[in-house]
Amino acid sequence: MVCRRQQRYLLLLLLHLKSSSVCASWGWERMHVDTVSPLRDIFVVDDISAWVVGDNDTILESRDGGLTWALRQILPPTLSSVPSTSKTSNTTNSSVPDVLSHSSRQWFGVSFANKSCGWIVGSNASVLHTVNGGFNWTLQVTGLPTSRALHAVHAVSPEIVFMVGEVSTIIKSADGGATWELLNVPEVEDGTSGDLYTVGFVGPDLGWAAGVTNLPGKGFLTHDGGTTWQVNYPEAMTWTHTSKVYFEQERGVGWIVGPGGLVFSSGDAGYSWRELTSCTSKDLNGVTLDSATGVGFLVGPIAKNYVMLVD
Repeated sequence: MVCRRQQRYLLLLLLHLKSSSVCASWGWERMHVDTVSPLRDIFVVDDISAWVVGDNDTILESRDGGLTWALRQILPPTLSSVPSTSKTSNTTNSSVPDVLSHSSRQWFGVSFANKSCGWIVGSNASVLHTVNGGFNWTLQVTGLPTSRALHAVHAVSPEIVFMVGEVSTIIKSADGGATWELLNVPEVEDGTSGDLYTVGFVGPDLGWAAGVTNLPGKGFLTHDGGTTWQVNYPEAMTWTHTSKVYFEQERGVGWIVGPGGLVFSSGDAGYSWRELTSCTSKDLNGVTLDSATGVGFLVGPIAKNYVMLVD
């Protein structure tokens, strides 16, 4: 029996966020992506470079502003260099994640601090780090149990990076991943805090994380770099594992995307949100923006992969 390789696509979409109804300004362009795997997140480094991650070890790179994408193989020799100084404070397990023995990893999040320095996170507490724009990647040790998935990452700077995941996990590094601190998330009204699926920061102190407990899902806001968190979320928002948040750091403009074409926007760094009419019922998995050009991308989901341009 011969299996036919399915075709996946990126669909380009232009969006103007000046009104709550954005249907009239959206247009679609189909772009071929040679992968059968669901895409989970996207990050635009600049007007040329962008990265997409997904299931089955899928890591895609674009070097032409998203017009074409190439699959990057992150092979075991590339991952063999584990920083010997890596350690974790406030965690209970300092073992190296069992990344290399898993033939089909899921990568859930990607973020770059600049053109050189970036992180990718995924299943089995897996963390990849690059300091040369993705030419090489190394495995970083966070100290988390290998059974715990990391769902999202935000690199505030080459030194400061936040990651969130299962069991209310929020970890922070202030030294580029050499050491990690496990942060505390408060319980909410139902007495739980659940899994976290997204994180975004405006500078090193003001940040936002969200995830799923019981419906509706919860969001958490911090003003002190993650030391303390308070519950803050759009009342109309129902979080799922596909919901993602992104902030443009210079202006504090933020977006939330999620299932069924859900799009929220914030003009005040996440203190308040408004729902936008996206004119699509497709699930949206990730959003990012190149602040220099004003062009951004959104990716989703399992059945059809696509990207949204934001202008």
